[in-house]
Amino acid sequence: MGLELANESAIEALPGNASGIQGYDADLVIVDEGGFVGAELLDAITPSLATTDGRLVFAGRPNGEWGPFYEVYAHGVGWEQHIVRADESPLITPGFLASERARMSEREFAAQYLCDFASGSGRSLFGSREEIEAAFLSEEEAGPWLGEFVGGGVTTSAVARSPSGAGVGKGVDESLSLSHADRIFWESFHW
Repeated sequence: MGLELANESAIEALPGNASGIQGYDADLVIVDEGGFVGAELLDAITPSLATTDGRLVFAGRPNGEWGPFYEVYAHGVGWEQHIVRADESPLITPGFLASERARMSEREFAAQYLCDFASGSGRSLFGSREEIEAAFLSEEEAGPWLGEFVGGGVTTSAVARSPSGAGVGKGVDESLSLSHADRIFWESFHW
């Protein structure tokens, strides 16, 4: 779907998959909802800017600490950044934000309206990277249970730390902690 302007410029709306966007040359590419775009799509987009010395603009809200949008935000040397939180916009009323805050979890609200990457929904179903890292036990803490695993489709250590911080043995169903052996699995997990 596209639009041709009187000055012979064209605007094309393209799908968000790599196979549907290749073969174009562009002076400007705007990636809407950039927080949901993976590296594969970015790899397909950038060649379209090669012959035009075109610009790439990411727009949208955060979706966790992963992907090209986050990398540009966190490490984007040479990128111009503009962050506009909903509570700083004259177009969004405080009443609307209050009703949204009441309706959503604090994490969802922070990602959707406060440009908070750490709160984005890109976190794993087990929690944020920080929460998972905090659950790891050292080999000393794991003691004799190091290397014993529980089932359920995910390899986890059979040693857990309860919310109070006390060690818990086998058969736990709360706050599973991950031993060093499991760290390899989690570090290769897509965030």
